[in-house]
Amino acid sequence: MAEGWRVFVHGGVIVPTDPGPAAAFLRTSKPGAYTTTRTLDGGSSLLLWERHMARLSESLQLLHTAHPHMYPHLGNAVQVKGLVEPSVEESLSKALNLRRPEEEVNLSILVCGSNSRHSQLGSCDCDVYVLASSYRAPGKDEILPAIRVAVMGPGRKLARAKDSLWASTRQGLESVKPSGTNEVILSNNGNALLEGLVTNFFIVKIRDEKIQEQGESQRRTEGGDNEHNLSDYEVLTAPLSDGVLNGVIRNVLIEVCREAGIAIREISPSWSAHHMWKEAFVTNALRILQPVKSIQMPASWPHELDPENFRETEWQICNLEMCGMVTKQIHDLVMDRIRQLSTPVINFARK
Repeated sequence: MAEGWRVFVHGGVIVPTDPGPAAAFLRTSKPGAYTTTRTLDGGSSLLLWERHMARLSESLQLLHTAHPHMYPHLGNAVQVKGLVEPSVEESLSKALNLRRPEEEVNLSILVCGSNSRHSQLGSCDCDVYVLASSYRAPGKDEILPAIRVAVMGPGRKLARAKDSLWASTRQGLESVKPSGTNEVILSNNGNALLEGLVTNFFIVKIRDEKIQEQGESQRRTEGGDNEHNLSDYEVLTAPLSDGVLNGVIRNVLIEVCREAGIAIREISPSWSAHHMWKEAFVTNALRILQPVKSIQMPASWPHELDPENFRETEWQICNLEMCGMVTKQIHDLVMDRIRQLSTPVINFARK
């Protein structure tokens, strides 16, 4: 079996043409809404399927509202699950046979307008494409290696919609990111940090009131240790209103943190306070949660946010714990919840 297998389905039928990796496929496809998910635990379940369908439906409506002439075919209420499941079933039926024991199945699902008078759902005028491919996931409950990220801009204009055009738009920033960095964190002003090109972004810091308590204690007693409990920390991530994607892992993470008593605030992390940051991580459906070990910020934020203006810049660097106590705890909570909410693959067996 060839390395890096792919299965391409259009309208419930396998297409022999290989469209290439998911990013290349999205760049060359008709514009539309898409989502990316994958299997878990050796292909046994599909990650957060119901939530992916809800977010895909939301993206379709947002795209139609923002660009009615560009997306007239999305104006009607689209029954997303019924539209996409035949193609997902067909792709999984072959992909699960190609999957090696150490692999999971990565699914990219695109819904866009049909060029045919006879579309898949008649009056809906929508087409569905599903690209299944191999994905080397970490072992059960393992965490991916920490990455380096760089802050560049600007943020997305219609961030809450997962739009296939973004795969082309983000190329400008991907092409100029510093060597050795794995992800770009978007910002409009060089201070408020929003999201990654393909991830949501979180930082972990000591709560302000705990820092004040610690300062008073240290003034009363010389020295003192800096050990902290989980309750001493808080997690920050940009709110949807600031312009970030409504990520399915982001939402699960916020839920489990609140249930577990881990302080989390939806407020864009400010670079001006980066000296207070202890840990950071990014999330998406493929990586689940991946620690960040360093953040690079331009020493001088350009007035014009053309990607080329970030090519020849000097950088400030914020180094972080690569996988600290809070990150590990949140990762475990998220994995437990994901397993509870994911859909058994057997549910997608062809009838």
